[in-house]
Amino acid sequence: MTDRLTLVIAGRRYDGWTSVRVTRGIDRCVADFDIAVTERWANQDLLWRILPFAPVTLWLGADLLLTGYVDAYNPAFGPDQHAVRITGRSKTADLVDCKPAIAGGQFAGYSYAAICRAVAALFGIDVVVQAPGASAVVADATMERAETGFAFLERLGRMAGVLLTDDAQGRLVLTTAGSTQAAGRLVQGQNIQHASATLSGRRRFSIYTVMGQHGLTPGATTVQTQQQASATDSLVPRFRPHVAMGETQMTQAQMQQRVNWMCAYAAGQATKATITVPGWRQPDGTLWQPNQIVAVTSDWLGIDQDLLAAQVEYGLSDNEGSTTTLTVGPIEGYTPDPGEVRLHKKKGTRHGKKGGGSGVNYSGAGGIA
Repeated sequence: MTDRLTLVIAGRRYDGWTSVRVTRGIDRCVADFDIAVTERWANQDLLWRILPFAPVTLWLGADLLLTGYVDAYNPAFGPDQHAVRITGRSKTADLVDCKPAIAGGQFAGYSYAAICRAVAALFGIDVVVQAPGASAVVADATMERAETGFAFLERLGRMAGVLLTDDAQGRLVLTTAGSTQAAGRLVQGQNIQHASATLSGRRRFSIYTVMGQHGLTPGATTVQTQQQASATDSLVPRFRPHVAMGETQMTQAQMQQRVNWMCAYAAGQATKATITVPGWRQPDGTLWQPNQIVAVTSDWLGIDQDLLAAQVEYGLSDNEGSTTTLTVGPIEGYTPDPGEVRLHKKKGTRHGKKGGGSGVNYSGAGGIA
């Protein structure tokens, strides 16, 4: 399959790009692009005037890659050549940049998905629901004065275990980490062109404890109301305790969820790799995509396991041709922080996953596993 990156504005196709970077990621709400040409434009004799805010679609071959807007148009010329550079982002950029004008800024009794739809609709953005936790009902949610639309929705999504990203159509996607399996593998000596990794223990601890208090009841003592929950990381070989205080009153279950997440997230974030492969497609012809589980095998990096493709960058350069650079890591490192948001679960729905794997074990109040 012959891939060619094409920018389409108002039905007009612009191609012949010599430098390309298009980035999508599970931990970002907005895909972005940076494309340029520094030679005579293919099939183009007229001056191109592409203005900021122009609606655009980006295509890789026959596959839609991004739907959004131009952020900046940078033309330049010299005696022997002319150049154009264009940058832009997905439609969801307005959620990240802007504070919505919502009367009162308050939602009560709506599902998380319904709140997302209400906020996104102000910017003409559709919402795709993939996460079961998106049906959780928000008892009372108030948008803070300085919050952007994304900051508000991301904050509410934590306890539901929902990640906010976008898709090729520029829609806001409510999802969970590792939604699909990649068709391809990343294997040293086969398709890995170059790679680097970070295997760090600096932010990992052997024992995590969250301390909190229930509200006082008549006749109760401070000792009786003290609560704690703990989790251990068995792959940390020496005594490294970490204690965190609950920001507000928490139930025992909420403290346990919080400490489980802290332990699993730290273990997940400790391993990351950046891997570049030739081309933009997997062996089955589909594009490499973020939020896929991909098998990674590299003796030099010390990795042989399934990891989450957290970010995918499609590139084109004179030196390397077309490439895809994937940022991968354990799925636990991309589970949302449950924070202190209170959501009520509808019958038959689930909150976000508890962290697991990476040698992590969990224990209840008063004990250390």
